[in-house]
Amino acid sequence: MERLIIPLLVAILLPVLATAQYNPLVDEKPSVNQIPPPPPDELISFKPKSEKTAKMLTVAVPSAAILIGSVFRKSDFGFIMITTGIVFGPSAGNVYAENFESVVKGISLRSGGFGLMVVGTYLGLFEYIFSPHSDDDDRSIGFFPKSLIIGGAGIILYSWVHDYFKSAENVREYNGEYEKPFFTFAPTYFPKQKAPGISVSLSF
Repeated sequence: MERLIIPLLVAILLPVLATAQYNPLVDEKPSVNQIPPPPPDELISFKPKSEKTAKMLTVAVPSAAILIGSVFRKSDFGFIMITTGIVFGPSAGNVYAENFESVVKGISLRSGGFGLMVVGTYLGLFEYIFSPHSDDDDRSIGFFPKSLIIGGAGIILYSWVHDYFKSAENVREYNGEYEKPFFTFAPTYFPKQKAPGISVSLSF
């Protein structure tokens, strides 16, 4: 009986010892310097935007639309192109910077300014046609319609200049969102200590 006990113990202990040496966190070829996991796909594919491009779009898009509209000014197409260039065109830089809050604000402000110009123009024409005058040479647009037209044009010009500089600022903010420190951690194994642990990686 004693002769059977020793082989039986050996047969039981050998698999147990072999299993105890296995650690699922250990690689086949463990390395002291563990490689941190790669950054997300959005950081790998990120391409910074250009401030110069944003400013160029803010000027070029509305200018081109107004120029095309001027060529066809006697048609509805020309009026649509001019209106689009004035109201929507300066927002091209902010669209490029993907800041749609600035896009909405700019379009709203210029729409208000354009509306003032339209109202002032109609009031001026109404006053010019229907106001009594002793002499045709005295016919002119009154102060109030002129104020509306000049005020609306001023609002549009201010909004255009504002979007020119704001588009560059929005590009810097867009690029800055992807240039922040990148922090990752993952389970790993430390061969010297013969123990599992956590690997921490901080990228600037």
